[in-house]
Amino acid sequence: MIVTPYLGHVLLKPTHHVAGEDAAYQTLFYRRFRAAVTWCVRRRWTVIALTIIALAVGVAAMQRVEKQFFPQSDRLEILIEMWLPEGASYEATHAEALKLETLLRQDPDVAHVLNYIGQGAPRFVLGWTSGWPTAILPNWW
Repeated sequence: MIVTPYLGHVLLKPTHHVAGEDAAYQTLFYRRFRAAVTWCVRRRWTVIALTIIALAVGVAAMQRVEKQFFPQSDRLEILIEMWLPEGASYEATHAEALKLETLLRQDPDVAHVLNYIGQGAPRFVLGWTSGWPTAILPNWW
């Protein structure tokens, strides 16, 4: 409850008044900014037309953007979640995972099988191209 007001006090100190009230308005940045605003106000129809054109160009350009949230992965991977009844022992879960692992290893298209029992898979996996069909068998709880 003290940190936010304290940071506000430290970071947002009131400005000290300079002898001339309009000294802040005589800086190079403010003069250029005021000139730009004045130009836009005087040529408002031009600015409105340029804004509409920019919007139309943006909408047209978005049609060319590929629509996918995550890029396709070059890594062939299958994720299987196995859930046993609540209260199942670690040994029972391990036995069921081994049965499924044995079944998957019989498939000639599967090169590697990994399983995670009692914990989740790693939170992230570096995206590399391995070319191997892979099955990952996590058992979440």
